[in-house]
Amino acid sequence: MQDEIRTIFDAINNDDREILIQKFKDYKPEKELPKNLREFSINITNLDIKKEKIIDSSFANLDLSMGACKKDASLRVYFDKKLEKFTFSNYENFVDNLCLKSGILGFIFGESCEDCTFYPLDRYNSLPNVAWEPSDIVYVQEIPGGQSISMKAYNDLIDMFREAQKAGFSMMLNSGYRSYQTQYYVYENWVKVEMSKGYTRSQAEAIASQYSARPGFSEHQLGTTVDIGAVSCSSFTNCNESIWNWLRDNAYKFGFIMSYPPGTQNKTGYIHEPWHYRWIGRDLASEYILYKDQYVLGEWLKLKNVGIL
Repeated sequence: MQDEIRTIFDAINNDDREILIQKFKDYKPEKELPKNLREFSINITNLDIKKEKIIDSSFANLDLSMGACKKDASLRVYFDKKLEKFTFSNYENFVDNLCLKSGILGFIFGESCEDCTFYPLDRYNSLPNVAWEPSDIVYVQEIPGGQSISMKAYNDLIDMFREAQKAGFSMMLNSGYRSYQTQYYVYENWVKVEMSKGYTRSQAEAIASQYSARPGFSEHQLGTTVDIGAVSCSSFTNCNESIWNWLRDNAYKFGFIMSYPPGTQNKTGYIHEPWHYRWIGRDLASEYILYKDQYVLGEWLKLKNVGIL
């Protein structure tokens, strides 16, 4: 049976996914897995063997990695001699430790987008193509902070900046467009911060994921999202409260919506972020504001089916 187990190794090495995929399809876990995990189990790509160890004629251990997000995981492979069938003993942990947490899952909605500007994103839903990039990123010279943004949102952002000035606020951009790779480093940095407090990697990820998006899941990757504060204040401190209150009442007039309002963490997965605004255009924003007490932005965009193929 050693040769049978070897078949899995060969399937990965030779890019012959059908054998591996079929084994995952055949495997029936003791309890029902979430839909996205079941989908992920038959869509594994970019797997590379780091180490293989055949224990005996019926058991092997695969140490696998996904280079796209630098994640490693170990999969125990068993072959039932009587049933002549492969099983995987730690399947749930294996899937959880691969790229699911880093966005390689792709998407949960089941749709796709060519221009993903209006695609619904939150902690649980990523871009269909996690490497998608906007093609119209420009540097924002007029507003302090040294950030860039999509040209689609540029003019409305400048208008909002000037209106805030009239109201007595000096706006600063603390964050703008971030590529997938930049978001990877941002997220990893926050995970390390939490680990420095004594948490395990798994615990640190669970905590960091409440306030930092995994790569491929971040609205900043769309190029239409900004984190806003006051020039005179440190980022994300209560010193910014006055300008955040102004944004809460006025940002929608310029097409910007607060993505993570207070009391919505059970829906978005993220803590309240009064500084985080996503541009969806003035028309959509004026419409959304009528439903803001019923739906968070991601929910509403999904219902509107804007920009989804």
